Amino acid sequence: MSEQSTSLNWVIHPARSQPGNAGLAIGVIALVAIMVISSDGLFFGIFAAFFLAAAIAPFLLPTSYVLDDDGVELRRFGVVRRRSWGDLRRWVSGSQYLLLSPFSRPHMLDRTRGMLLDMRTAPDGARALIEGHLGQAATR
Repeated sequence: MSEQSTSLNWVIHPARSQPGNAGLAIGVIALVAIMVISSDGLFFGIFAAFFLAAAIAPFLLPTSYVLDDDGVELRRFGVVRRRSWGDLRRWVSGSQYLLLSPFSRPHMLDRTRGMLLDMRTAPDGARALIEGHLGQAATR
């Protein structure tokens, strides 16, 4: 008898669900780029626009998540981050987000070494799957 594998997938795209904020963000980026182009030149204007867009990429671009028996995967704009369950030590649950951390205790590098999952549209059972692999959620 073969064992059934578990895989949960979801996609979050904040800009699509908040078009007014997305338009405002793009407008601000364009305004800053125009201001920089007029004062410092085209190269610096393009650089400023790229830098600002990269800074808010989690809002502007869709992010897909996969939880399976092997670990967690996060995909955004062609970049894939994958962590196996064995690499993760604890998780902290918030109302809309989950932090999966490679550290057993709170650490200043949690946000950069760990993975932040947006759980607003996560399928039923996602928290239970994480708890099954990592145990109870850590308290804040």
